[in-house]
Amino acid sequence: MKKFQNKNIKIHILVIAMLLLVTAVIGIAEITLNGKISLGDNGTEEEKSYDYHIAMIGGSSSKDDFWNSIYEGARAQGEKYSMYVENFGAGLSSDYSCKELLQMAIAAKVDGIIIRADGSEDTNKLIQEAADDEVPIPVITILEDNPNSKRLSFVTANDYRLGELYGERVVKLIGKQDQTVEKASDRAVRIAVMTGQKEEESTPNLLYSGIRDYVTKKVPGEEIVWSTSASGSGGEFESEETIRDILLGEEERPDMIVCLNAADTISACQCVIDYNLVGKVSIIGYYTSSEILDGIQKGIIDSTIVIETEEIGRAGIDGLNDYFQKGYVSEYLQVDSRLITQENIDDYAGQEDE
Repeated sequence: MKKFQNKNIKIHILVIAMLLLVTAVIGIAEITLNGKISLGDNGTEEEKSYDYHIAMIGGSSSKDDFWNSIYEGARAQGEKYSMYVENFGAGLSSDYSCKELLQMAIAAKVDGIIIRADGSEDTNKLIQEAADDEVPIPVITILEDNPNSKRLSFVTANDYRLGELYGERVVKLIGKQDQTVEKASDRAVRIAVMTGQKEEESTPNLLYSGIRDYVTKKVPGEEIVWSTSASGSGGEFESEETIRDILLGEEERPDMIVCLNAADTISACQCVIDYNLVGKVSIIGYYTSSEILDGIQKGIIDSTIVIETEEIGRAGIDGLNDYFQKGYVSEYLQVDSRLITQENIDDYAGQEDE
């Protein structure tokens, strides 16, 4: 009798889960069969026509500034092609994983998907499911890739150029530190690289290799101790905890921290302030949030690498448009990147205001 009850409980749980999934899919967007959508704006509804419904999936990052900037670039570009681009899952009350949102998008029969992939086998299978659907759903990956899947294209910065930008700044900071009394001449330069949220992500590890190779070639006689750390998936709190542990060990404290994502950059900035290490530990960051730009202006952060986030969104939409119109798209779509320092931050801010 007990086994029968357990079985019933499992069935009830499964039914509830399926109902929640269906409710979430229905709640994502009110789309009618004739290609019109009702969009809410400050409590009002506006009906617009469109030819394509595109789901942008950022998973856990779908509500942060970095992702929103990518989304805005995609949304604006989509209007040119009669595409309704939805920040898929951002309006839901509960947080869903990348896998769950991808399942919802496929179930909703969207016309195309742009996803910040995670390299997992589960995502590979879902991308294949989308491609094999009765009406195939094209999928473009951005920032991180699932290269062994049936995705159409991958939008990213040029990893070689990114590694070069980071490496050039590291070499310059090594030169500065060799001329100061902060670093004893009889010890190695210590460089900590924050590789991102997941150890298994391939892109940050490729970047780390690129940075290290570049620096080694440019300063072959310099003794350097490299270390890497990943801040996990716990958000800003876990990022600060990880960087705090790195900074509190005085004997092993790095001379510089190289951050490969925005969250670690902001955490590193806050930690060097909290522990009175401004000017003692250099920070090379990533992205241009208001906190990061303020840190550069105040000399807390040495510099930051900027990937043109809106260009990423535009490139993804352009790729889907090429596929819809021509039936094919390039396998790799690259976007620009550059270095922002105190010397050129005013020029960058001026361009952003235009």
